Formats: sequence, C-alpha cells, structure tokens
Amino acid sequence: SRSLLHKKLVALTNQSATEFMNQIRLRRAAELLKSSDMNISEVAWAVGFNDPKYFSRVFLKFFGQSPSQFLNK
Repeated sequence: SRSLLHKKLVALTNQSATEFMNQIRLRRAAELLKSSDMNISEVAWAVGFNDPKYFSRVFLKFFGQSPSQFLNK
C-alpha cells in the first residue's frame, strides 16, 4: 500500500517518496548536463520535470548551485 511504502522509504532513506524520486531525477539530470549538449529545459523534461522553473529551484536546493552554474563548471 502507499502508506507502507512511505513508511519503509522513510525508514531506509529518511526521505519522503517525493524527495527520494527528486534526488534520483536530479542526479540523472546532473549526468545529462555534464555529458550531453542538451539545454536545461530539455534536461528537465528528460528526467521527468514538467516545469523548468521548478526544476531549477529544486536543483539549486539539492546541489547548492543553479543548473546554469553547474553547466559552466
């Protein structure tokens, strides 16, 4: 059930399901930004974010830098 999944995820990762999935998506996005010539919006859509602004906000919170700063490094 959904509640049992939530409890197990919190017990194993200390994160909610949304946080856990965002973490996976953001790590994949970082790989795509490094290895491909896709722009930030394309990467956001490729990893499952429908709104590039939300993607940038979550990326900044997770990595401590914006996707464009990440690209420039």
